[in-house]
Amino acid sequence: SWQEKVAGIRQQMEQHVRRPTAVLLSGLEETAWLFNLRGDDIPYNPVFYSYTLLTNSTISLFVDKRRLAAAAQQSLQADCPGPLCVELQEYGQARTHLHRYAQGNVTVWLGTEYTTYGLYGVIPQEKLLEDSYSPVMLAKAVKNIKEQELLRAAHVRDAVAVIQYLLWLEKMVPQGQVDEFSGAHHIDTLRQAQEHSRGPSFQSISASG
Repeated sequence: SWQEKVAGIRQQMEQHVRRPTAVLLSGLEETAWLFNLRGDDIPYNPVFYSYTLLTNSTISLFVDKRRLAAAAQQSLQADCPGPLCVELQEYGQARTHLHRYAQGNVTVWLGTEYTTYGLYGVIPQEKLLEDSYSPVMLAKAVKNIKEQELLRAAHVRDAVAVIQYLLWLEKMVPQGQVDEFSGAHHIDTLRQAQEHSRGPSFQSISASG
């Protein structure tokens, strides 16, 4: 659950030698993973425009609230008030909120590979805890047993679509009825027909051999 993920990140904050008071998430996949949410703001990526500021006692999610389904809002705010209550704030307020937070006796932990300069610049250097990757990004990279199982299942479903495509090519190419566009369209259609498909992860590169 997202609550367990938040608890895990907070535990890392407590155990860190510098005891950061907050973790700033700028990478879109970080927030999507942390809260088990998906979107389609960027083609071929299941993410949405957002920032997150996670402290020891609060969670601020900066997002276009109109884009959140009622069920998602209910999940995020089921424990309000409390340390697992996600405060929904406007996406455009992230910089102002962070600037105000950084005026206190705080240390903000962030991953420099993903943090936007606009947010990075409002935090005084002495209040920064910088790593290449945030603790959320590192936690996201470690797949549990269920995630590993689902990854393998997804690859099997994709393999079925590719095999169907190769069989189709064997039949259609000799007839001279396949070009790059129709080939790419057909494999996209086959993949879309597979269970749980949310579309391709990149624009199909049409080739075989």
